[in-house]
Amino acid sequence: MQTFDRYWLVDVPRYPDHGYALLAERIKRLLKTSADVLFVQAEAVLALEAVAASIARQGIVAVNVVTSPYGRWFGGWLRRGGAIVHDVVATMGQPVESSAVANCLETLEHVDIVAAVHAESSSGALNPLAQLAALAKSRHALFAVDAVASIGGHVIDVDGLGIDIAVIGPQKALAGPAGLSAVVLGQRALDHIAKMPDFAPSSLSLAALKRDWLDRGRPGLPGTPSALEFWALEAALDRIEAEGKDCGRRARGTKRNALGRAWGHRLSFLCGRGVLSGAELGGKPCASVTVLSGASVARRSSGSRGSARRPAARFSARRSS
Repeated sequence: MQTFDRYWLVDVPRYPDHGYALLAERIKRLLKTSADVLFVQAEAVLALEAVAASIARQGIVAVNVVTSPYGRWFGGWLRRGGAIVHDVVATMGQPVESSAVANCLETLEHVDIVAAVHAESSSGALNPLAQLAALAKSRHALFAVDAVASIGGHVIDVDGLGIDIAVIGPQKALAGPAGLSAVVLGQRALDHIAKMPDFAPSSLSLAALKRDWLDRGRPGLPGTPSALEFWALEAALDRIEAEGKDCGRRARGTKRNALGRAWGHRLSFLCGRGVLSGAELGGKPCASVTVLSGASVARRSSGSRGSARRPAARFSARRSS
């Protein structure tokens, strides 16, 4: 095993200005989309909050799938922006039933947004993306997807499914850096955001990110981008593209889901025995099941959306080439 030399981390060359647009194009190919990609220079939770802050306003109606704390937080951010949010809460550790979402939609006169997490790394649950996309499309609602844990582990056809917004992070199945994320925005999402009040300057304003980067022809990113994070993202994309179209992603995804399910069974046992406890998931469920220890269990099982550990020597080899 090579010795880790931490001094490589403070001697990183500047990431080239033209490289950001190239990274965006590679992410678009991975997600099978022609939509625009915006980089968020922070961990993916901030990108999720930015999406909620940028699409919510007084009177917007949203149906929000809750299968982990991330879905619960997203609903809370939408409410903070004035949206009327109807949570569809799944059994802990299980994917949502598309019929529950359909039943919720049927009770509402109109719906503006349908939101869901695709894959849950803490439990291995995989929500039925195609069915949820079809339900959103049937109500002409924007479909927003947290794909942080699924990109690189599952095939995601953004354009084919009609996904309007997708948030990604490289630190899960891509085994990349945790300090940056990206948001995919289709034209309907861009049109929706353009009609919203502009609250820039703010790190949560997708309108500002679009104006300062996309509308300027995708030059160097504004601010002071972390070169280390973007070099690491490039290396992660190199690796997954070298693995081939689907085989590497599926292999890692299958292994990760098996481990996640094992953790889910263990945590369910601990909850049943009273070893773990906490508040159940909040909100106004349309079709809900009581969830024991919703926030605390997932936090104990997954911590934060941290990255898988991998040999640091990989960067030094990349750096010297």
